[in-house]
Amino acid sequence: KALNPAIEVVGVQAALFPSMFARIKGTDLACGGDTLAEGIAVKQPGDFTAQVIAERVDEILLVNEPALEQA
Repeated sequence: KALNPAIEVVGVQAALFPSMFARIKGTDLACGGDTLAEGIAVKQPGDFTAQVIAERVDEILLVNEPALEQA
C-alpha cells in the first residue's frame, strides 16, 4: 500500500469472531463459538491493531468455518 496506494487490501476474519469487522464498521456483533482461527478469536481488538487496519485495509470479509477449513 505504501508503494502503490491504488492496491486493494482485503482482510478476512472468522464470522464467529467479527470483532475487527464490527469495530471498523462501527457496529456491535456477537463474538463466540469454536473456530479454527483461534489465534485471532478475540472479542475486543487492540487499539493499535485497529488503527493499523483502519488505515491500510480497504475491506474485511467474514468467512464461515467450512470456508476456513477448506482454505
